[in-house]
Amino acid sequence: METKTTTQQINRLNEFRQVIYECAFWKEQDAQFELLDALSATAHAIRSFPELSLSPFFRRKWSSAYAAMERGRQDREWLTRYLSQQIQPNSAGVVLLPLDMSAWPRPDAETLPDRQFVRSSTEDVTGEDIVVGQPYSGRMY
Repeated sequence: METKTTTQQINRLNEFRQVIYECAFWKEQDAQFELLDALSATAHAIRSFPELSLSPFFRRKWSSAYAAMERGRQDREWLTRYLSQQIQPNSAGVVLLPLDMSAWPRPDAETLPDRQFVRSSTEDVTGEDIVVGQPYSGRMY
C-alpha cells in the first residue's frame, strides 16, 4: 500500500514540531530537538549516547548532546497532555497503541515465573529468532 504525503500532512507535522519545540523544551531547545530527531530518524539501534551524538541528524558538536542532557528541561506534564490529545480513535471508537516488547533471553532460569517463548529481534546462537526468556517493555518516565 502506497501512502501519498500531502502538503496538508507536511504542514501539520511542521506545526506539531514547532509546538513541541516552543512549549515542551525550556533550555537547550535546539540540541534537545536534534537529539529527538536523531532518536526518531535513526534506522538502527543506538548502542550508546556517544553514538547518538554522532548521528547525522544531530548536527551539533558532540558536547552539545551532553549539555542538552545536563541543562535541558522539559515540561513533562504539558507534553503528556499534548501528546495524548494527538491520539485519535479508529472508526469503532477504539484507541490502539502498539507496544515495544523486547525479549530478555533467560533459557537457564528455570525458576523465573513468566519465562516463556518470546520472539526476539536478534537471533540467538542457534540462529533462531524465538528464545526462551522474559518479555519486557521499556518505559520512559
